[in-house]
This record gives sequence, C-alpha cells and structure tokens, in this order.
Amino acid sequence: MTTQRSELVKVDGKKVNAWLDEHWKGDRACPVCGNNRWAVSDTVMEMRNFLRSGRLTPGDEMICPMVALFCETCSHTMLFSAIKMGFVEEEQ
Repeated sequence: MTTQRSELVKVDGKKVNAWLDEHWKGDRACPVCGNNRWAVSDTVMEMRNFLRSGRLTPGDEMICPMVALFCETCSHTMLFSAIKMGFVEEEQ
C-alpha cells in the first residue's frame, strides 16, 4: 500500500519554533556535538509499537505521531509529540 502525499500531515516550521520558544528552556545545543542549528521534519512522522512477531492484530497497534528535529551537524534526532505541538488531534 502506498501513501498519497495528500494524506501526509505537514509541519509548519514557524509553529514548531514558536512551540519550542515557549517550552524549551535553557541551552538548545545538541547534546552530542554542541551545535545549535536544528532542522525540522516537513511532515509528521509515526512511531509504532514493536512486536517480535511483526504481526499486528486490530487493537494491538499504538501509533505516536511525532515531529522530528535533526541536528544539522551530527544528525542527532529528537522527537516531540505532534499532538502536544498541535499538528494532530488526540483521538478519544
């Protein structure tokens, strides 16, 4: 099954920066290399449960929508909840 580009949730870099300004206190240097330049994913990413069998049955799967920040020097990656950042609505 292929994903249509229109189904992807876009990430607004200005909204990410505003959210980070409000929530990220202190130094924004990369904990690996010390650089302070970050790139933002242009779409919301998914993080899923891992099952050793590789087979999911309905109800087993939990998907966490994430926004990724990548260090522009060493590519260390940080993930933030796309729900908390306001890009995806939380399912009830």
